[in-house]
Amino acid sequence: MRNDFPARIAQVLRTTPEGLRAFCAAVEPEVLAWQPAPAEWSVGQLLGHLLDADEHAFEQRIGWMLENPGGAVPRWSAAVAAAERGTGDDPLALLAELAERRLGRAAFVAGLTAEELAVGGEFPGHGTLLVSDFVVEWAWHDWDHTKQVMEILKKSVWGGFSDRMQKALKG
Repeated sequence: MRNDFPARIAQVLRTTPEGLRAFCAAVEPEVLAWQPAPAEWSVGQLLGHLLDADEHAFEQRIGWMLENPGGAVPRWSAAVAAAERGTGDDPLALLAELAERRLGRAAFVAGLTAEELAVGGEFPGHGTLLVSDFVVEWAWHDWDHTKQVMEILKKSVWGGFSDRMQKALKG
């Protein structure tokens, strides 16, 4: 693992909200609240999920692992958290909150030592996972949901294409 690994992940955590803000500022609020399908999240729900996951799936888990090396890593349900959060939050306010909270979380990640990154915990059904696994997943999680936001934004304009263009784009 490279010596600058925590700093590189911290940079992803700091910059993800900036990229999402650029995409979201260019569309109408209705688009940010739009769910492409009943079982799919809106952009606003995804932003709420990023906030919830930051706290529960990453920061708290990593902190717990550092305090309880080798112990059973606490479970967390994104579906339960999403249901509790609901759908009424303002997406741009969520994005501002994400950007603000990410500063401290990025500093936390950047400050992890090689010894801390090597601490393990037992994750039910998967065996021993390391703090470094959760740090890497944090960046991967950001990129995965950034891609999902982009797909929602693309779907929101699909109906603006002519039939011919839709056919051409489908290949």
